Amino acid sequence: MKGSSTSDLDVETQLVHLVQASSALLSRSDPGKALRTIFELAASFVTADAYAVWRMQAESRWVRVASLGLSDQYEKVAFSESAIGPLPEDIFSIEDLQSHPLVARRHEMYRAEGLRSMLTIPLLIHGERTGTLVFYYRSPHQFSAAEKTLAGALGHLAGAALSTAELCASQIEMRAAAEAAESRAAFLAKAGEALAASLDYETTLETVAELAVPDFADWCGVDLLLKNGEIKRLAVKHFNPAKIAFMRELIEKYPPGEADAGRIAISTGNSLLMSEITEGLITARARDAEHARLILELGLKSFIVVPLVAPGRVFGALTFATAESQRTYTAADLQLAEDLARRAATAIDNAQLHREVRDNEERLRLAIDAGKIGAWDWDVRNDHVEWSDRVYEMHGVAPGTFGGKVQDFSKLIHPDDLQMVESAIRNSLERGEPYDLEFRVIHHTGEVRWLTTSARVIYDEQGRPVRMLGATMDTTDRRRAEEVAEKQAEALARSNSELQQFAFAASHDLQEPLRMVRIFGQLLSRQYKGKLDSQADQFLEQIESGTERMANLIQDLLAYSQVLHGEPAVTLVDCNEVLAVVLQSCRASIEESGALIEAGPLPTIPAEKLQLVQLFQNLLSNAIKYRKLNEAPRIRIDARETPKEWLLCFADNGIGIAAEHQDRIFAVFARLGGNESGGTGLGLAICERIVKRREGRIWVESEPGVGSRFYVALPRSVSAPV
Repeated sequence: MKGSSTSDLDVETQLVHLVQASSALLSRSDPGKALRTIFELAASFVTADAYAVWRMQAESRWVRVASLGLSDQYEKVAFSESAIGPLPEDIFSIEDLQSHPLVARRHEMYRAEGLRSMLTIPLLIHGERTGTLVFYYRSPHQFSAAEKTLAGALGHLAGAALSTAELCASQIEMRAAAEAAESRAAFLAKAGEALAASLDYETTLETVAELAVPDFADWCGVDLLLKNGEIKRLAVKHFNPAKIAFMRELIEKYPPGEADAGRIAISTGNSLLMSEITEGLITARARDAEHARLILELGLKSFIVVPLVAPGRVFGALTFATAESQRTYTAADLQLAEDLARRAATAIDNAQLHREVRDNEERLRLAIDAGKIGAWDWDVRNDHVEWSDRVYEMHGVAPGTFGGKVQDFSKLIHPDDLQMVESAIRNSLERGEPYDLEFRVIHHTGEVRWLTTSARVIYDEQGRPVRMLGATMDTTDRRRAEEVAEKQAEALARSNSELQQFAFAASHDLQEPLRMVRIFGQLLSRQYKGKLDSQADQFLEQIESGTERMANLIQDLLAYSQVLHGEPAVTLVDCNEVLAVVLQSCRASIEESGALIEAGPLPTIPAEKLQLVQLFQNLLSNAIKYRKLNEAPRIRIDARETPKEWLLCFADNGIGIAAEHQDRIFAVFARLGGNESGGTGLGLAICERIVKRREGRIWVESEPGVGSRFYVALPRSVSAPV
């Protein structure tokens, strides 16, 4: 076994030399330099093959923080205290690492490194035994008392040196952190002042970007999210203008895509921090080799992207990047960027709100001017009323001459309406009832004018009225127009009544002489038909045909007048019963034409029964009348229910109606078949009027030579006649 190298030396002399050398160790303010100095002193005073300093970290795990003479593979992974047992309170030596039971779990590791003996000195760091200084030997070594004494002294000195160096490093770090925080606070304060200085947020954001360079970033970009979903690059800042031009060319050649960091931040509302931008990362995310080359040319080191988010809205994103400064962004930098982004988003939100308010005020002003609306404000407590110029104009009072009290306003109201206005004001103040009324005022010219006013009462925390805000319109012209519309509505009603009376009288007066013409025409036909020449027989037939058409026309005119002006009683009518009545009434024409009429289940609907009978009869008669030659009519009636109405369909196989005529068949006196059809041209007009009186619809779908389908849509609910 190898002997001690210091057994014959004067320990006290060595200690003196160690104390003299300690000044160099204790003066180290950097922990790394202090560790290197510890190894230098250890090699000078206690000869060994290798040296190491171990530190205990979280969860009692030991980590080699520095070593000399050990391979890189030796104990690269931290191990727990349970692997070696608790740390001895004093110097601890093992002369044979391969046989000592305390380190049995680590024999293989020692064998791989070629270590045979070990001397461990506990280090008191910051008042706690959280470190060890270890001397390793690759051949068996017997430790002398002198070596242990020197090693122990060196351990005490190393613990003190590490404590001092770490305290100094901590102070330097805290000082740097304080300076960085102060710098960040100053930057944030400047940016806040810029954001609060103007409501032109686009210009303000450009100013913030300029402030960020170079205090916080080498690069700064501002992107805004437009209302149409597009992203606008508002600003790109760098202290070198040539770099800005290069960046713009890069963006123009390779526009940002959906995977761009700014777009991701905007779409998700989450911030992105990339502490280190590696070449591999750029190569992986670039679109091609040229794209990667251009990005690498920028020399980006680190970047932060934060969304501009106000409650419920994302306005855009701020991008900060480092390059030339080689700074690396940390979580603290991200926090500052997010704080700035929140302030910027609030500034944008306030600016947009201001713009909206300004625009709304302008629109309101234009609306007030266009609508000739006057505004007023009544301070209830002090009984003081403020009028706009328009209100002065409505009352015919010169601006500035109104007394400003409610009693001054009362003097302008028409005496017959004064009580109504005062009662409305009182009820609005005391009961919260709406103040919305129309009244008359006496204009300074003596003219009576109508005003319509609406107001809202504002109450204090105790529920007492403090203000009344209102708007007033001059409705004199409307009132006069309504009055005129009413000499006219009454006149029209009288005229309609007179026309209806005339229609009844005319139908009666015309029917009597027409009946006489028909009777005498029939007598002449029976007495002289075939006894005179053929021309006379033709004249008699024309007289009979003409009188019959005239009689039908008078009847239809009377029916149309009754539909137009009558007020039928609406009840629930079974359409199946209506069809039965109509089939009985039209039995002669059905038998004569050989018509086949089919019907599905028909509904019960709100209607006037006689008018519904007339509607069915006119549509059936129309289908029989306009049939094809040498082909019996086939008519089908069906009904279908919808959420709001019943839809009836009358389908036939008749001659059909050309498309250009389908829009005018419901007009009065419209006869598409000519006089030979025998119709008066009022049948479908009467149908349309009956349907419209019930707020329904009627239309036709037809194809010439194939047939027609008349549709009638009637409301399911009862409504007043139109």
